Amino acid sequence: MTCDRPSNTTLCDIPALSRYSACKRDASNLFFICLAILILFCLQFPQSHAYAEDGWLLRKTAGDIRVYGRPISGSPIDEFKGICESKVRLEVVGAVLENIPGFVNWIDYLAESRVILREEDHYIAYQLYDVIWPFSDRDCIAEINVNRDYTTGKFLIRIYSMEDPLVPLKANTVRLPEYAAEFSVEYIDREHTRLTYTAKLKFGGYVPVWFGNLLSREIPYRVLNGLIGEARKKEYRITAENSDLKKNIEASIARGNLKQ
Repeated sequence: MTCDRPSNTTLCDIPALSRYSACKRDASNLFFICLAILILFCLQFPQSHAYAEDGWLLRKTAGDIRVYGRPISGSPIDEFKGICESKVRLEVVGAVLENIPGFVNWIDYLAESRVILREEDHYIAYQLYDVIWPFSDRDCIAEINVNRDYTTGKFLIRIYSMEDPLVPLKANTVRLPEYAAEFSVEYIDREHTRLTYTAKLKFGGYVPVWFGNLLSREIPYRVLNGLIGEARKKEYRITAENSDLKKNIEASIARGNLKQ
């Protein structure tokens, strides 16, 4: 990003941003406009502070999506979780999640997503996030493991960041020092699926705590809302129609493990 600060700038170095005065004024105005829109967007949804199990605190509800957060020992940024039930077939959700390069179509600010290595249900992937000014872009090399249980109809996708030089760090980019996430995709019936997205991360670089926790409330909502929207596209319904995932689900239904 042309107007971004160097990735090694710390909180103590913020006055050094004055060196970028040629582009700062216009970019700063854009940043605060975007920030104001984001805050107003957050406030328009009903929010709750009811407690859920295991220390999860309900942060907000929006439509069918519930967003929770809970403190992490040693971290100022909360762990977050989003849950929803949607009228979408499980194999269609699976088709979306298997298309890792297509993540750029439904995950906010994701500019690049690609598979580096794959061996059956084990992946190594690279992702780059084009973050709004004045924050540096973020990237991540992640290990992805998929577990499929056709008897219970529950599928887990676990994602962990890796310290690996497979992709060189780009200029004006901060590599996420920690990212651990889990997608749980659960069969309810033939037309409905329960989705749960849980994650904890360290942004690296300089991100104010209040802004990090604001993001932790928005990320799970936007991820699940984007995933559901993507699963409603015709191309994924066509892909799912002849998939092994559909065949295995229907075989499990025929054996009486899953309800129609």
